[in-house]
Amino acid sequence: MIDLSEEAQRRYCRDFIRFHLARLRRSSEVLNLGEEYDSVLLREGPFLVDSLEMVQLAGLFADVLDLRTYGLEDLLLAKPSVQQWQHILNRAIEAGLDTWGFHTSGSQGEPRLVRHSWEHLVSEVALIGKHLNNWTIERVIGLVPSHHIYGFLWSILFPQMFGLPVITPGPVFTAFQDRDLVIATPFLVEQWRVREILPPPSALILVSTAPFEPKTAGWLDANSRPWVEIYGSTETGGIGFRSSTDRGFTLLDHWEWIEESGNLVLQKDGRTYAFPDHVRLEGRTVVPMGRKDGAVQVGGVNVYPQKVQAFLSNLPGVQRVWVRPHTENGSVRLKAWVIPDGSLEPKQLEISLRERCAQGLTSAERPVHFTIDENPPLSPFGKLLDW
Repeated sequence: MIDLSEEAQRRYCRDFIRFHLARLRRSSEVLNLGEEYDSVLLREGPFLVDSLEMVQLAGLFADVLDLRTYGLEDLLLAKPSVQQWQHILNRAIEAGLDTWGFHTSGSQGEPRLVRHSWEHLVSEVALIGKHLNNWTIERVIGLVPSHHIYGFLWSILFPQMFGLPVITPGPVFTAFQDRDLVIATPFLVEQWRVREILPPPSALILVSTAPFEPKTAGWLDANSRPWVEIYGSTETGGIGFRSSTDRGFTLLDHWEWIEESGNLVLQKDGRTYAFPDHVRLEGRTVVPMGRKDGAVQVGGVNVYPQKVQAFLSNLPGVQRVWVRPHTENGSVRLKAWVIPDGSLEPKQLEISLRERCAQGLTSAERPVHFTIDENPPLSPFGKLLDW
């Protein structure tokens, strides 16, 4: 049975509404609103959700919690607010809710719903939590929103299961204390490295959502700061964990791996799941060998260069375009090489492209570097070389 405090339920509803409202509006700015707005109707300021957005938002929330099963879907539109939706969530729990859904962009970049049994989520937290017992933890700092499976597991479920206080101050928070468990992403830790902000010696850093680069992990190692990286995906939840980039991830006990039709797959309770990456397996150690779906991680978010390339290809002034990931100061962003069609001067074209990207792409999807040139570097086979 699901057991979540009212505060945890409300925090989840708050994060869900803020994130999905921003996504529906194609906005890079998530409304940074605290609990003082929980009773404000969503159609009022500062939310100002219109009737069409309300239907979309309510539909997403209903799907995640399977509210149709419990006859609660219609209540979402009565007096929509964070507080009201938390009450509806609580009624679903009391009615026997035993799964929880999370949205993922999927292999084609379109959001889709993945639902996990409560038993599976609890099992993951319990298994990794056993490993975390090697450290003394007195407080959880959640820097990842709880609508994301990683944020949900470690800033909501973990503190609830182990009776720990949790604060969720936002991603720029760095006032860590000894014996904190900090729920972070590799992107955030890399920003600490660049800014020379070192966590206290006994604060444990938990990272997931993207590969933890050896340079970033090595910075923590060189300063004797402990960390744990979780490997997984929205589709599978956590698959394994490690505390050193010198070795692979220890497979969680509830997973087995088998070979099926020539492919390695995960198996649990008679069901099979695809690995999110090409992997090599050594007993119960998993070594990822690169993503299958072409996604790159920008600030902890899945971004699909081919999708961005298709978007740019249809803009005025563009004859042809290529989009590639670009790493600068340890941070991954996108870059674009554009062959102009001659209708705009190069500087005007770049300004136009940046304006169109601001309107039609999320901040993570927007290229930060544009090269506008008729002569891209091509191989003898006509393929674009890196630039």
